This record gives sequence, C-alpha cells and structure tokens, in this order.
Amino acid sequence: MEGLAAFQTPDVAALSAGLEVLALRQRLIANNLANVDTPGYRRVDVDFAQAFAAALAGETSGSNGAVETRAVPSPAGTVADAVRRAEGLVFKNDGNGVDLDQEMVELAETGMQYEAASQMLALAFGRLKTAVTGRS
Repeated sequence: MEGLAAFQTPDVAALSAGLEVLALRQRLIANNLANVDTPGYRRVDVDFAQAFAAALAGETSGSNGAVETRAVPSPAGTVADAVRRAEGLVFKNDGNGVDLDQEMVELAETGMQYEAASQMLALAFGRLKTAVTGRS
C-alpha cells in the first residue's frame, strides 16, 4: 500500500476515514435491526466525531474498557472506542431498547451520508486523474 501514499491527500484521507466510520455505523444499525425482537437488547451506536477523529488519526489499536463491542467487529480499535450501547432507553416491556422507526431513519440518513462521501471521494480521485493525465 506504500504506492498508494501519493493518493493520500488530506481530502482523500478525511473522506476515507468518514466512509470507514459510516460503514461501521451501518453495521451497528443493521445489528440493532437484527435484534429488534431480542428481549433486553440495548441499541448500539457510534459517536461519529470521536470515531472520525480516531479513523483520521489512523489509530488502529486500543482498548475500549467497558464498551461492549464483542458482537460488532471493528476494523480499528480506537474507532471501536466510540461505539456506545444506549443506557436507559427502553421502548418495549421486554427491556428492548430498539425503536424500529428511529433505526430506519438513521439507516437512511447514514446511507445518504455514505453516498455523498463516496461521490466526493470519486471527485477527489477524478481531480488526481486530471492532474496526472492532463485530461478530465
């Protein structure tokens, strides 16, 4: 991957980090949706700002203390530190903390953010291509 270092401009690095965090958030939401009927399950989400900062810093290891991430594999340890299990939110009598409508809204929002970031990344690579080839 050293050959790709020339393509790691600040905007490409930021967009790549953002895509990593958004992908993690989509997996967490999918996990929440999969457990919508699991008694006692608490929804999981990611602190985007903290995870983005960790992904941008390129930190790939770290301990997450009391944060429960065992069911959600993460590509970067410190990004996993930003994963939070909701406390105190109970929407059903069985102790489940997943609100189906909220999850669907957040899934759609995250999907739109992912699409926007991937389009911006494509534009950034298009600019690099133009700079290298002289043609757009």
